[in-house]
Amino acid sequence: MAALAAKEIGRGSEAGSLLESVSVSSTASSGLLQVTATAPSGARAARVANAFVAQYTALRSAQIRDELDRAISSTKRRISAIPSGSLDAAERQDLRATLARLSSARVLALSQVRVVERAVAPSSPSAPKPLRDALFAFVISLLLAVALAFGLQRFDHRLKRPQDAEAAFGVPFLSAIPHAPSNARETDAGVQIQPELREAFRWLRTSIDLVAEGDAPQVLMITSAGQGEGKSTIARDLAIAYYEWGKRVCVVEADLRRPSLAGYFNFDAPEKGLTSVLSGEATLAETLIEIKVDVAGIELLDRIRAINPSAEAPSNGSASNGASTGPATSPAESNERLAVLPAGKVPPNPQAVINAAGDLVDSLRDSFDVIILDTPPLLAVGDAVSLAARADGILVVGRHGVTTSGAATRLVAELNRIPGSKVLGFAINDLQSGPSYGYGYGYGYGYGYGYGKEYAPTA
Repeated sequence: MAALAAKEIGRGSEAGSLLESVSVSSTASSGLLQVTATAPSGARAARVANAFVAQYTALRSAQIRDELDRAISSTKRRISAIPSGSLDAAERQDLRATLARLSSARVLALSQVRVVERAVAPSSPSAPKPLRDALFAFVISLLLAVALAFGLQRFDHRLKRPQDAEAAFGVPFLSAIPHAPSNARETDAGVQIQPELREAFRWLRTSIDLVAEGDAPQVLMITSAGQGEGKSTIARDLAIAYYEWGKRVCVVEADLRRPSLAGYFNFDAPEKGLTSVLSGEATLAETLIEIKVDVAGIELLDRIRAINPSAEAPSNGSASNGASTGPATSPAESNERLAVLPAGKVPPNPQAVINAAGDLVDSLRDSFDVIILDTPPLLAVGDAVSLAARADGILVVGRHGVTTSGAATRLVAELNRIPGSKVLGFAINDLQSGPSYGYGYGYGYGYGYGYGKEYAPTA
């Protein structure tokens, strides 16, 4: 049929391409055949369909005539073979009746295969249908998007909601630190907390003392499950928050593998540090670095406490503001009450070196009100295990959208296995915009109180 139709259509038609563009469907009960052709234009499609139908009707009619001609010839031979006589008259009569019917059928052969309805060029293309295809694509895309979102939600174990974080850590929630473009801030007067983060760290400082139930921790260890969760920035800004409360603060860089506090406090990393003190190469007074802090109102607080000693902030059993009975003498007696003990040279065996730092940390209690230990991630390395028992409390840090629920659960479980360790709670760092924790930040200086001109914040 394709070859005959291609010959009828003429130039530009090949049997193979025509055969691929034509389909035929049939209805057995009605004896109808429907030929459907697809072509670049409606006129071309109608021409191809009509050519196939014309060739089929002609060929089928010729086949029927041939079959009838063979049947007529066979019937005539049978009639001729019947001998004359009355005994065979009935058989002869039946064959002549059959011959008459076959002759009539041959005359009507063309009417047995006929075209019921010729193909007409359609006014609009059958494909593509932009509106239908767009709606179909939209539905499919929507279903895929829902499935993808469900899959990501099902298999994404990062902490994104407050209730998920509280369930994963299983310890009290202390504060949420909102996202800020940069945590580092330095003025001519010294380092300071970003203005949008101040209330968050003030609330964190208060929450730590509240959860300790009146026994505020003097040695506070800060750790996290993995790298990049913000424990060093938390240590830096929390130290400034304690400083503005009138505390003498020392930040000990106990991460001897990747020390980074020098960059956070904006000083050049020194050669001497914690490893130098432990090895006897330097004294504590030589290695402690005093940090200039830009905090408004600290002078006023000093004057108030000088006149009214009862207003002195709790010192956790440490020496008074002017006393220093431990080995670190000079830093505690200076006017700068925030000091950093950097890591110094990175030793080849950091875990063993940190294990020997316990007595040094205890000696700092006589010189500082608050000692903050910036330790390496606990699930990555076990360096901080020995310090966990020495600390009065442990603050766990998780990063919003980074820390996973499994890591948070394992971290607290590991800390609770250390004899003498006391996990105070957790803080979520870098909280993005969206559902908040409802408390712990966001009040700012617009809450309804102001400052006199003399004590107004510099930032």
